[in-house]
This record gives sequence, C-alpha cells and structure tokens, in this order.
Amino acid sequence: GDRQVAGRSARLVERLGYDATHDALTGLANRAQLSRQITAPRAAPGSTAGFLLIDLDRFKEVNDGLGHDAGDRLLVVIAQRLSAFLPSDATVARLGGDEFAALLPDIPGGRDAARRLVEDLAADLARPVTVEEALLTPDVSIGLALAEPYADTKDLLRQADTAMYAAKTTDGTIALYDPDMDRGRLENLALLADLRATLRDHPEQLAVHYQPKIDLKTRRVVSAEALVRWNHQTLGVLSPDRFIPLAETTG
Repeated sequence: GDRQVAGRSARLVERLGYDATHDALTGLANRAQLSRQITAPRAAPGSTAGFLLIDLDRFKEVNDGLGHDAGDRLLVVIAQRLSAFLPSDATVARLGGDEFAALLPDIPGGRDAARRLVEDLAADLARPVTVEEALLTPDVSIGLALAEPYADTKDLLRQADTAMYAAKTTDGTIALYDPDMDRGRLENLALLADLRATLRDHPEQLAVHYQPKIDLKTRRVVSAEALVRWNHQTLGVLSPDRFIPLAETTG
C-alpha cells in the first residue's frame, strides 16, 4: 500500500538524482557533478589539487571504421581504466564525446610527482584493447593543471584545457599547465584564423616544395618528397610542423 508507493517514490527520486549527476554510458560523473566538485571546498586546506583533461585521439576513425557500438565499447574501456588507475578519492567524469576529466583532491609530491602520475596514466590507457575483433591502441592527450595550497580551483578546467591543447599541438601525450601556455595559445588561435583566411582568400600562399631523394650508389634521383610551405605575410615562410597540427586539432 502506502509503504510500497513511498518506497517506489524514494527509489525514483534516487534514480533521477543519479541520472542527473552521472554519464549514462560509462557510469562516471558528468560535467555538472564535476563542476560542483571543483568549486567545493577541499577537505585538506594545505593540499595540492590536480585536474586532468583527457582526450581520446582519432576516436572518429573508430566510429567511422568499426561503428558506433565499437566506439561506445572503447569509451567504456577508457572509463574503466581511469577509475581503476586513479586514487579512490578522485572524481572521474566523462564530459561528453571522447573527452574525460578527473579531479584529484590531493597530489603529494608537487609537479614532479604529478607528471609521473600522468605519464603512468597515459601508458596505462594506451594498453591495446580488442574491440569488434580489431586490436586498438588508444592514444590520448592529457592536460594537467595544479592548484597550489589555498589557491582557487575555478580556473583549473580552463588551465587543463590549455595544457591539453599544448600536448596536441606539440605531438606530445601529456602537458602540465604553465602560464606561458596562455600566450602561446593566443598566438596559435591567431595563426589558425590566418590559416582559415589564407585557405579562403589566398590559397596561393601555400606552396609545395619538392625535395629530391638520391640513391647514393647510382647518384640518381629516384623520387621526391613533397613538403608544404606557408608563405605567411608577416611571419615569413612557415614549415608544416608549425601549422599542420593546428589544422588537425580543429578539423
């Protein structure tokens, strides 16, 4: 009777509360729950909090090549590995798509220990996994931001995002946030805007240079390597390692 109805109502309220704070696919916390954790007071006032932003590289290729079920399976594996590897007091979340995050309330040992932790995490996430009979090696980019004791944590998400962007554009796997990255990111955003304008209005500024390859035995040219160059109007000639990573990270 009334007791059963009350029990069902309590379970429904509990379920709705869980759904509002967790990701349906992986069971991890969602963005809303993580945001609440970031702004909550830290249990230990002298602790160094760390915030990780984890992006799964080339995830679109998995979805396109193996199907969305395979993509979902890979996301679940990444979620399980994150939860198993990180300390029990960490809040691990899926922010959406192929992006995950983790808030660590206290990282003993400062920047060096934090770097080692993230390097070990990246290696753990990269362990091969079989999905739909295909052997995949997950590649990730990880940005880490640290909040020193008593510091405000509200900027951690932006700082970790900046660090992850730096990891992607330098062909690295991990990066620790440094204030200099903000200046570098602004420069990259300006360069990216220039690249879009160049492709639209002045594609002739992008030129292909051919570098001959010579067989040392016969001293004959056997092939050529095609290398793109950008004749930037103010920065001069830019090599592909300066602007191709920018293009790759923005589609």
